[in-house]
Amino acid sequence: MKRRSRNWLPTSGRITPSSVVYPTVEKILILYEQLVSYFTKTNTPIGAVYPPDLNKLEFAVERPKTALFCKDLKTTNERYPNLYMKAAVIAESIIKGHIFSDGNKRIGLLAAEQFLEDNGKFLELSDDDFYNLAMDIANDRVKLDAIAGKIGSNCRDYKNWFESRLKKIDATLRKFLKKWKSPS
Repeated sequence: MKRRSRNWLPTSGRITPSSVVYPTVEKILILYEQLVSYFTKTNTPIGAVYPPDLNKLEFAVERPKTALFCKDLKTTNERYPNLYMKAAVIAESIIKGHIFSDGNKRIGLLAAEQFLEDNGKFLELSDDDFYNLAMDIANDRVKLDAIAGKIGSNCRDYKNWFESRLKKIDATLRKFLKKWKSPS
């Protein structure tokens, strides 16, 4: 079963480094609050909630923006050049940083998923794949490149995803109408 995204924010055109929408400390704290609220209603609640380590959270938010200066000190190269690497860095920083008292694996991948959504991507991971990826990150079984690869291979552009869904709906409707109009 594929996980459904909470919302979608389509973007048009190519995403450039200056147009990347990065998470903020406040946004991740709100996301965590929503996560705690959701899991409180399930049989897998998040344990005692203590204030997060804000210094580590600030680091997790800033890390995907890291740039390396070139020899001329005028140009920069991004340390994490694409959205998938940036999402992987966000997830890894939160999961391995133990920023929150509980729920770091859940909030880490959720923050990465939200980052992708804010930048026009739709992450399609089954619940099992989501869980396995979080556990692999937490237990150091995957490197950053592999995390980014897993995320990238399961991401779709909203525009392409939405258009493919519309085509499937259109084909289904055409079959239904053809069947409905033909005499039995």
